[in-house]
Amino acid sequence: MKTVSEEGWKVHEAEQRRAWLRLTPAQRLAWLEEAKRFTQAAKRARKTSAATPSRDELLAKAPSKRRS
Repeated sequence: MKTVSEEGWKVHEAEQRRAWLRLTPAQRLAWLEEAKRFTQAAKRARKTSAATPSRDELLAKAPSKRRS
């Protein structure tokens, strides 16, 4: 017996498949090219954020503002 969420997922997959099949070849190609650009941008963003120091690292390096 399938759960409600499994049934919902199957319905969603079928809807997505039908929507994809309604696209023209040019629309499919445009969609795939945009998906490729999106994933490349996401990879660049991940590399950038991984190289960016965390807030705690920045605070540890910052000079203290305490007065003596």
